[in-house]
Amino acid sequence: MHEIVGRIELESGGGDERRPLELLPEPILRYSDVPHGLEDATVWIWRRGERPAALLKLESYPMHERGAIWSFCWTSAWNSPVVAPFSGGKSWSAKSAEISPHWLPKATSPAKTPELRLRQLRETTRRFTAYRVYGEFGRTELRLLSRPVYRYKSEADGIVDGAVFYFTKDLNPHIVLSIEAVDGGQERRWRYAAVRHSDAECHLLLDGQEVWQADREAAEDRRQPYYWFQWPASDIEHATPVATD
Repeated sequence: MHEIVGRIELESGGGDERRPLELLPEPILRYSDVPHGLEDATVWIWRRGERPAALLKLESYPMHERGAIWSFCWTSAWNSPVVAPFSGGKSWSAKSAEISPHWLPKATSPAKTPELRLRQLRETTRRFTAYRVYGEFGRTELRLLSRPVYRYKSEADGIVDGAVFYFTKDLNPHIVLSIEAVDGGQERRWRYAAVRHSDAECHLLLDGQEVWQADREAAEDRRQPYYWFQWPASDIEHATPVATD
């Protein structure tokens, strides 16, 4: 998986603002679902500065009915275009994710140290619950991974501390939840945002009230912030970036 992901080059922004994204050298999560044919899977982050900009679920299905395949599940966490050029007509050219962070109500001010803020982050996540609705399977409650899969900050954006959490079905990621401590000058406040990492209908609740929803999506439109495609394992050496203008 390192070899496959290492060949992928992502860029974000448009025109003069277009910049390459940096891949974290190790996956942030590993999981499997052997009863459903998913032998091994990893989640990877590309970032701009330290902020997460795009995430990839790379899944291996060695016993698929069409033969061994790799599944690429992309999601954008960036409010500008993200581009991943591939051969074979698989290029991802996502428009802005249009993420709208919301201030966290009834929250204490972010603590002064990273250690205390981590405690606050984990306490805050307990206020969130989530579920998915997926075809004949109906409604399924999603599980929150209590530890953040990625932690960051960005002085240029006033982000003192940020963390990425996942809501999962078993261990398969469905919702990306980011929580950030933001310095507004006179005070620091917490905010949150969510993006999908599944084609299922997903719902996020805060203190029992729904605050975010993503409808069921086919995920085959390469212009959308969430995009999914499969590649035969026998052809994976061709899953390489192509030159862009």
